[in-house]
Amino acid sequence: MYFNIIKAINKKCYLLLFLLAAILLSGCANNESQASPQRLDNVTGFNLHVNLAKQYVAINNRDLARVHLDKAERFIVQQHQKSQLYNAYALLYQSESEFRLAEEYYRKGIKSNPNDSTVRYNFGSFLFGQKRYQKSIDEMLIVSSDLNYSRRPQAFYFVGMSQEKLGNYAAAVQAFKRTIVLSPQFLLGYLQLSKIYFLQKQYQPAQAAMEYYMAQNTELTAENVWLLIKINFALGDMDSVNDNGRLLTRLFPESSQVQKFTQLTQ
Repeated sequence: MYFNIIKAINKKCYLLLFLLAAILLSGCANNESQASPQRLDNVTGFNLHVNLAKQYVAINNRDLARVHLDKAERFIVQQHQKSQLYNAYALLYQSESEFRLAEEYYRKGIKSNPNDSTVRYNFGSFLFGQKRYQKSIDEMLIVSSDLNYSRRPQAFYFVGMSQEKLGNYAAAVQAFKRTIVLSPQFLLGYLQLSKIYFLQKQYQPAQAAMEYYMAQNTELTAENVWLLIKINFALGDMDSVNDNGRLLTRLFPESSQVQKFTQLTQ
Protein backbone atom coordinates (compact mmCIF):
# COMPACT_ATOMS: atom_id res chain seq x y z
CA MET A 1 0.00 0.00 0.00
CA TYR A 2 2.84 2.33 0.86
CA PHE A 3 4.37 1.83 -2.59
CA ASN A 4 0.98 2.43 -4.22
CA ILE A 5 0.74 5.80 -2.47
CA ILE A 6 4.29 6.70 -3.64
CA LYS A 7 3.41 5.72 -7.21
CA ALA A 8 0.26 7.86 -7.10
CA ILE A 9 2.23 10.85 -5.80
CA ASN A 10 4.86 10.37 -8.53
CA LYS A 11 2.15 10.28 -11.22
CA LYS A 12 0.71 13.55 -9.90
CA CYS A 13 4.19 15.13 -9.87
CA TYR A 14 4.86 14.02 -13.43
CA LEU A 15 1.47 15.44 -14.47
CA LEU A 16 2.20 18.77 -12.78
CA LEU A 17 5.66 18.96 -14.35
CA PHE A 18 4.19 18.20 -17.78
CA LEU A 19 1.56 20.92 -17.41
CA LEU A 20 4.15 23.41 -16.15
CA ALA A 21 6.44 22.68 -19.09
CA ALA A 22 3.53 23.09 -21.51
CA ILE A 23 2.66 26.47 -19.98
CA LEU A 24 6.28 27.66 -20.22
CA LEU A 25 6.60 26.55 -23.84
CA SER A 26 3.32 28.25 -24.66
CA GLY A 27 4.57 31.44 -23.08
CA CYS A 28 7.78 31.35 -25.14
CA ALA A 29 5.81 30.80 -28.33
CA ASN A 30 3.54 33.71 -27.52
CA ASN A 31 6.51 35.94 -26.81
CA GLU A 32 8.10 35.00 -30.15
CA SER A 33 4.86 35.53 -32.04
CA GLN A 34 4.49 38.93 -30.40
CA ALA A 35 8.12 39.92 -31.12
CA SER A 36 8.06 39.06 -34.83
CA PRO A 37 5.27 41.49 -35.79
CA GLN A 38 7.05 44.20 -33.80
CA ARG A 39 10.29 43.52 -35.64
CA LEU A 40 8.44 43.47 -38.94
CA ASP A 41 6.87 46.81 -38.09
CA ASN A 42 10.31 48.26 -37.33
CA VAL A 43 11.73 47.08 -40.64
CA THR A 44 8.69 48.32 -42.57
CA GLY A 45 8.76 51.66 -40.78
CA PHE A 46 12.47 52.11 -41.40
CA ASN A 47 12.17 51.33 -45.12
CA LEU A 48 9.13 53.58 -45.46
CA HIS A 49 10.82 56.63 -43.96
CA VAL A 50 14.14 56.11 -45.77
CA ASN A 51 12.35 55.81 -49.12
CA LEU A 52 10.26 58.89 -48.40
CA ALA A 53 13.39 60.81 -47.46
CA LYS A 54 15.07 59.91 -50.76
CA GLN A 55 11.96 60.93 -52.68
CA TYR A 56 11.95 64.31 -50.95
CA VAL A 57 15.65 64.73 -51.73
CA ALA A 58 14.85 64.07 -55.39
CA ILE A 59 12.33 66.93 -55.46
CA ASN A 60 14.54 69.24 -53.37
CA ASN A 61 12.27 69.23 -50.33
CA ARG A 62 15.16 68.82 -47.92
CA ASP A 63 13.28 69.80 -44.77
CA LEU A 64 10.86 66.90 -45.11
CA ALA A 65 13.75 64.64 -46.09
CA ARG A 66 15.39 65.41 -42.74
CA VAL A 67 12.14 64.76 -40.89
CA HIS A 68 11.84 61.28 -42.37
CA LEU A 69 15.51 60.46 -41.85
CA ASP A 70 15.12 61.34 -38.19
CA LYS A 71 12.08 59.08 -37.98
CA ALA A 72 13.85 56.27 -39.83
CA GLU A 73 16.65 56.28 -37.28
CA ARG A 74 14.18 55.44 -34.52
CA PHE A 75 13.16 52.25 -36.32
CA ILE A 76 16.65 50.77 -36.68
CA VAL A 77 16.77 47.25 -35.24
CA GLN A 78 19.60 45.76 -37.34
CA GLN A 79 23.16 46.97 -37.76
CA HIS A 80 23.17 46.64 -41.55
CA GLN A 81 20.28 49.13 -41.81
CA LYS A 82 22.65 51.94 -40.86
CA SER A 83 24.28 51.80 -44.28
CA GLN A 84 20.93 52.64 -45.88
CA LEU A 85 20.41 55.52 -43.48
CA TYR A 86 23.90 56.90 -44.09
CA ASN A 87 23.37 56.54 -47.85
CA ALA A 88 20.21 58.65 -47.65
CA TYR A 89 22.01 61.30 -45.60
CA ALA A 90 24.84 61.31 -48.15
CA LEU A 91 22.37 61.87 -50.98
CA LEU A 92 20.83 64.74 -49.00
CA TYR A 93 24.19 66.43 -48.38
CA GLN A 94 25.21 65.85 -52.00
CA SER A 95 22.05 67.62 -53.17
CA GLU A 96 23.05 70.57 -50.98
CA SER A 97 26.60 70.63 -52.41
CA GLU A 98 27.92 69.71 -48.98
CA PHE A 99 30.42 67.42 -50.61
CA ARG A 100 32.64 66.85 -47.58
CA LEU A 101 29.66 65.69 -45.53
CA ALA A 102 28.35 63.61 -48.42
CA GLU A 103 31.64 61.73 -48.69
CA GLU A 104 31.79 61.29 -44.92
CA TYR A 105 28.37 59.63 -44.87
CA TYR A 106 29.07 57.47 -47.91
CA ARG A 107 32.15 56.18 -46.12
CA LYS A 108 30.16 55.62 -42.94
CA GLY A 109 27.66 53.62 -44.95
CA ILE A 110 30.35 51.44 -46.53
CA LYS A 111 32.04 50.90 -43.16
CA SER A 112 28.76 49.83 -41.52
CA ASN A 113 27.99 47.37 -44.34
CA PRO A 114 30.77 46.77 -46.90
CA ASN A 115 28.42 44.52 -48.91
CA ASP A 116 25.83 47.24 -49.56
CA SER A 117 26.26 47.73 -53.31
CA THR A 118 23.79 50.62 -53.41
CA VAL A 119 25.97 52.76 -51.15
CA ARG A 120 29.08 51.89 -53.13
CA TYR A 121 27.34 52.63 -56.44
CA ASN A 122 26.15 56.03 -55.25
CA PHE A 123 29.59 56.79 -53.83
CA GLY A 124 31.25 55.78 -57.10
CA SER A 125 28.85 58.03 -59.00
CA PHE A 126 29.62 60.84 -56.54
CA LEU A 127 33.37 60.39 -57.06
CA PHE A 128 32.90 60.51 -60.85
CA GLY A 129 31.04 63.80 -60.45
CA GLN A 130 33.98 65.09 -58.41
CA LYS A 131 36.34 64.08 -61.27
CA ARG A 132 38.09 61.56 -59.03
CA TYR A 133 38.02 59.00 -61.79
CA GLN A 134 40.39 56.35 -60.45
CA LYS A 135 38.59 56.31 -57.09
CA SER A 136 35.29 55.98 -58.94
CA ILE A 137 36.68 53.02 -60.89
CA ASP A 138 37.77 51.35 -57.65
CA GLU A 139 34.27 51.57 -56.16
CA MET A 140 32.45 50.60 -59.36
CA LEU A 141 34.62 47.53 -59.88
CA ILE A 142 33.60 46.32 -56.42
CA VAL A 143 29.96 46.99 -57.32
CA SER A 144 30.31 45.15 -60.63
CA SER A 145 31.49 42.03 -58.77
CA ASP A 146 28.08 41.78 -57.08
CA LEU A 147 26.37 39.45 -59.53
CA ASN A 148 22.93 40.08 -58.01
CA TYR A 149 23.03 43.88 -58.07
CA SER A 150 20.52 45.36 -60.50
CA ARG A 151 22.75 48.30 -61.51
CA ARG A 152 25.71 46.17 -62.47
CA PRO A 153 25.55 47.32 -66.16
CA GLN A 154 25.57 50.96 -65.02
CA ALA A 155 28.57 50.25 -62.81
CA PHE A 156 30.52 49.04 -65.86
CA TYR A 157 29.32 52.13 -67.74
CA PHE A 158 30.82 54.40 -65.06
CA VAL A 159 34.05 52.39 -65.24
CA GLY A 160 34.10 53.00 -68.99
CA MET A 161 33.40 56.70 -68.63
CA SER A 162 36.16 57.08 -66.04
CA GLN A 163 38.65 55.12 -68.14
CA GLU A 164 37.80 57.33 -71.11
CA LYS A 165 38.40 60.46 -69.03
CA LEU A 166 41.79 59.04 -68.02
CA GLY A 167 42.63 58.32 -71.67
CA ASN A 168 42.57 54.55 -71.21
CA TYR A 169 40.54 53.86 -74.34
CA ALA A 170 41.14 50.11 -74.56
CA ALA A 171 39.92 49.65 -70.97
CA ALA A 172 36.97 51.95 -71.67
CA VAL A 173 35.94 49.87 -74.69
CA GLN A 174 36.04 46.68 -72.62
CA ALA A 175 33.89 48.26 -69.91
CA PHE A 176 31.29 49.54 -72.39
CA LYS A 177 31.16 46.13 -74.03
CA ARG A 178 30.42 44.59 -70.63
CA THR A 179 27.64 47.15 -70.20
CA ILE A 180 25.82 46.20 -73.40
CA VAL A 181 26.37 42.46 -72.93
CA LEU A 182 24.69 42.66 -69.52
CA SER A 183 22.01 45.09 -70.70
CA PRO A 184 21.58 45.38 -74.51
CA GLN A 185 18.89 48.01 -73.99
CA PHE A 186 21.39 50.31 -72.23
CA LEU A 187 21.91 52.44 -75.33
CA LEU A 188 24.46 54.88 -73.89
CA GLY A 189 26.98 52.06 -74.02
CA TYR A 190 26.69 51.96 -77.83
CA LEU A 191 27.03 55.74 -78.07
CA GLN A 192 30.22 55.81 -76.02
CA LEU A 193 31.66 52.90 -77.98
CA SER A 194 31.01 54.78 -81.22
CA LYS A 195 32.77 57.89 -79.92
CA ILE A 196 35.86 55.98 -78.86
CA TYR A 197 36.02 53.95 -82.08
CA PHE A 198 35.80 57.20 -84.05
CA LEU A 199 38.67 58.73 -82.05
CA GLN A 200 40.71 55.59 -82.76
CA LYS A 201 39.79 55.80 -86.47
CA GLN A 202 38.02 52.45 -86.31
CA TYR A 203 35.24 53.71 -88.53
CA GLN A 204 33.40 50.48 -89.33
CA PRO A 205 32.69 49.51 -85.69
CA ALA A 206 32.00 53.19 -84.93
CA GLN A 207 29.36 53.24 -87.68
CA ALA A 208 27.77 49.97 -86.53
CA ALA A 209 27.52 51.12 -82.91
CA MET A 210 26.14 54.54 -83.84
CA GLU A 211 23.59 53.22 -86.32
CA TYR A 212 22.31 50.75 -83.73
CA TYR A 213 22.10 53.54 -81.14
CA MET A 214 20.13 55.80 -83.46
CA ALA A 215 17.82 53.02 -84.65
CA GLN A 216 16.79 52.24 -81.06
CA ASN A 217 16.75 55.77 -79.69
CA THR A 218 13.79 58.10 -80.24
CA GLU A 219 15.50 61.09 -78.61
CA LEU A 220 18.24 62.08 -81.03
CA THR A 221 20.51 65.09 -80.60
CA ALA A 222 22.24 67.24 -83.19
CA GLU A 223 25.60 66.17 -81.78
CA ASN A 224 24.85 62.47 -82.23
CA VAL A 225 23.57 62.84 -85.80
CA TRP A 226 26.64 64.92 -86.59
CA LEU A 227 28.90 62.18 -85.21
CA LEU A 228 27.32 59.66 -87.59
CA ILE A 229 27.78 62.09 -90.49
CA LYS A 230 31.49 62.41 -89.65
CA ILE A 231 31.84 58.63 -89.46
CA ASN A 232 30.12 58.17 -92.82
CA PHE A 233 32.28 60.89 -94.37
CA ALA A 234 35.45 59.17 -93.11
CA LEU A 235 34.21 55.94 -94.75
CA GLY A 236 33.50 57.78 -98.01
CA ASP A 237 29.79 56.88 -97.80
CA MET A 238 28.42 60.12 -99.26
CA ASP A 239 24.88 58.78 -99.72
CA SER A 240 24.64 58.22 -95.95
CA VAL A 241 26.31 61.59 -95.33
CA ASN A 242 23.63 63.37 -97.33
CA ASP A 243 20.77 61.31 -95.88
CA ASN A 244 21.83 62.07 -92.34
CA GLY A 245 22.55 65.66 -93.29
CA ARG A 246 18.94 66.08 -94.38
CA LEU A 247 17.83 64.47 -91.10
CA LEU A 248 20.04 66.89 -89.16
CA THR A 249 18.68 69.90 -91.06
CA ARG A 250 15.07 68.80 -90.59
CA LEU A 251 15.31 68.03 -86.86
CA PHE A 252 17.80 70.70 -85.75
CA PRO A 253 17.71 73.54 -88.31
CA GLU A 254 19.16 76.13 -85.91
CA SER A 255 22.00 74.00 -84.59
CA SER A 256 25.68 74.74 -85.15
CA GLN A 257 26.05 71.20 -86.52
CA VAL A 258 23.98 72.17 -89.58
CA GLN A 259 26.54 74.87 -90.37
CA LYS A 260 29.34 72.33 -89.95
CA PHE A 261 27.54 69.93 -92.27
CA THR A 262 27.19 72.64 -94.90
CA GLN A 263 30.91 73.42 -94.69
CA LEU A 264 31.77 69.70 -94.87
CA THR A 265 29.85 69.11 -98.11
CA GLN A 266 30.71 72.33 -99.97
